[in-house]
Amino acid sequence: MISKLLSMIKRPSTINQRFKRLAMNDPLTGLPNQRTLVATLDQELARSEQYHHSSSILYLDLDDFKNVNDIYGHSIGDAILREFTGLIRSLLRRHDTLGRWRDEEFLIILSETGKEGAQVIVERIHATLAGYSFSSVKGLHLSHLSCSIGIATYPTTALLREQLLTAADRNMYVAKQQMH
Repeated sequence: MISKLLSMIKRPSTINQRFKRLAMNDPLTGLPNQRTLVATLDQELARSEQYHHSSSILYLDLDDFKNVNDIYGHSIGDAILREFTGLIRSLLRRHDTLGRWRDEEFLIILSETGKEGAQVIVERIHATLAGYSFSSVKGLHLSHLSCSIGIATYPTTALLREQLLTAADRNMYVAKQQMH
């Protein structure tokens, strides 16, 4: 009887934790969602201002990912997105934040990182993707996946969140145009 009561007491908190996790994370990748990224970025910018250090954001867009979904289907596209996020996460430091911004767009928040440090990470991502064959789906070896990345750095690029996001997005489109 007591164990049954205890399980009933524990169950609502477990359900609440599950709802909270769903509200904060992208259901496909498990990464922080846009709302969580905005809150994290606000915290990072406040910390950067307080301690007078730089922070950078990277805005990533998977190039021509619509073709992957059109050719292989959305379930394979979803598997590739999950594999991609695991790969990118492995290239980052523990205190950096990778999140899903929307669809095939991702945001990385690089704490205490200036533009030069951000550029090193961009080059690492490009080099890793160039030599990587996606194999999350049996029999599929997609090796031509690339992404365009825009960088924006606090305080040199902008001081406000929206300005940083706009600059990173714009720089991503510049990078995308340079690839084609």
